[in-house]
Amino acid sequence: MSEIEYDPKQLIAGFRKARGYVRAEDIAEKLGITRPTYLKYESKPWTMTLEMLDKFEELLGEDFRDMFFKYKLYKKKK
Repeated sequence: MSEIEYDPKQLIAGFRKARGYVRAEDIAEKLGITRPTYLKYESKPWTMTLEMLDKFEELLGEDFRDMFFKYKLYKKKK
């Protein structure tokens, strides 16, 4: 079975928009972080802490841990 590559920014941004958070500023405020920090997490989800991942999951109603591994949205150590 072939593996599918996904762009993490598009995936997380899609969930954000589907939940009514059109602007990154809106969700950043709900998460208690700055817009630049949110955008970093959206484009590089493997940089967020588990605590922040919990906040993302609670706010967006998705299990991102499964997604990160299923769609390989994490950095492998070399």
